[in-house]
Amino acid sequence: MSTGVTPDLEQPSRSFRPSRRALVKGAAWAAPAAAAVSVGAPAFAVSATCAAKNLLENAQARGILLSGHLLNLDLATVAELKSAHAQTNTTTPWDVDQAGIAVGALGNFLNIDLTGTGILVSDILTGLTNVDAGALNQFGYADSDSADDNSASGGFNGTNSGELGASGTINDATGAVNFSEGDTGAPSVGNINLKTILEQIAGGPAADLVSQVAELNLDIGALFGRAFMDYECSTNNEDVFVLERDYLIAYLKLILKSDVLGGVLTTLTDGLDSTINIDLNALKDALKSVPILGPLITNLVNISGSATVDVNTGQLDDQPIPDDPNAALQLDLAGTTITLNLESLLDGGINGQGPNTRLFVDAPLVDGSITNLVDGIVDSILDRITHIASVNIDITLKTLVLEVARIKVTGSLADLLDGTAQATITVAGAVQVDAALVTKALGGVIYDTLAALFNGSGVLAGVVSSLNGLLGSLFSVLTEVLVIYVNAQNAPVGGVGPVPSAYSGLPEGRYDVAALHLAVLDVLDLLDLSLARGSVGENTPQA
Repeated sequence: MSTGVTPDLEQPSRSFRPSRRALVKGAAWAAPAAAAVSVGAPAFAVSATCAAKNLLENAQARGILLSGHLLNLDLATVAELKSAHAQTNTTTPWDVDQAGIAVGALGNFLNIDLTGTGILVSDILTGLTNVDAGALNQFGYADSDSADDNSASGGFNGTNSGELGASGTINDATGAVNFSEGDTGAPSVGNINLKTILEQIAGGPAADLVSQVAELNLDIGALFGRAFMDYECSTNNEDVFVLERDYLIAYLKLILKSDVLGGVLTTLTDGLDSTINIDLNALKDALKSVPILGPLITNLVNISGSATVDVNTGQLDDQPIPDDPNAALQLDLAGTTITLNLESLLDGGINGQGPNTRLFVDAPLVDGSITNLVDGIVDSILDRITHIASVNIDITLKTLVLEVARIKVTGSLADLLDGTAQATITVAGAVQVDAALVTKALGGVIYDTLAALFNGSGVLAGVVSSLNGLLGSLFSVLTEVLVIYVNAQNAPVGGVGPVPSAYSGLPEGRYDVAALHLAVLDVLDLLDLSLARGSVGENTPQA
């Protein structure tokens, strides 16, 4: 947890300055090393050359947790969402403004009717009132004097003048990144109900997706955005412009609730409910690879007996598939939900991305396609099946007159695959064979048999088709209709994607950054939402 010394705001001291320590990209939330704002020592004396310049400015900085438009509601008009706005002038040489989000006051905001048809803000934004007031804050610092000296080493000491605007999970008195004590994971900020937004769009990919989902939410973890700007005097007595914009997001998860998942469970249950018989000749061919035993299995050797698999389908939905909270895609068949963890799902994750990175466009799927993603979840389903599938094998290998081997194996398919299944093996001549290699060879055939059920005309092919269809509709919306930006900026240096249209009209000399920005293409007022936004400038010279 980052901490800072709280300044005495009743008796302000000019020694209170914002640090611009660099953000550690991708910092772990368990031990964050991100962007603290601290109290520094008094500045060094200003050089005579720099002091002779007129470097006093009317400076300003802002921190805004929520801004933009939501179903035609301009959030700038909502009193509960006023930003922290620090401003200086000839009589106020420096200013600090901290505006903690009053959770109690948000109740009025959440009850605003957005459309006149009973859709409330609370229908779109949920969870905000469950976050500690100290975790959601807005902070601004502005300083008129941009002529402070650099450090003795010749670099910038980072505690001189400048402007800093920040919002999100920060301390409202120091601007330091703030985390709740005792949290084992990253705290959540809340959810955005994307389905209600998409329901306002007629036709196209949005309507197709809405018809397939009962719920579609973006779950947002702790986040912050921070902008820092300064004019400094270098060792050569020259003005140097410094601008830094940082962001950090604990996690982003898309959560879909859909009857499609109920269909997937039904397909799996129906397809696996009866005993599955395994091709004995396939087992014989697999045993040819086992040392010592393999050479004994010639073309004259026949196989007889039985090999069956029974799947306890009642355990298919006991736990999410896969049972990994960081999985890129996770199915909860019991709850009929799909969770997509964007940090694991997207190339490069959600932190450390360049300005105006559009998720699913500039940061595509790690595996490159929906097909690969669905193949991965099918592999996870198969892995679950290996633990709930009971295998019984009793086979004999013999020629017309000679018994070559007798093999009995029982256990779960997972036991066979890792070589720990119970096995009784008798081989002609009483030679010894490796039982683990035998069970692994047999288990491989059974696994391939089950995997084939998902392919082509297999009885479980409907699982693949359903997941492909649902994810295809979702990703069409995320690339063609709904844009999710991270590190949203105006006037970026080397931006990845286009500047969000809501930022294009900002005045010259003002620099903004938002950790997260959501927009609906071509319908600006429907959804144009920035979260955890910091802003510095525009500054004007004092007369």
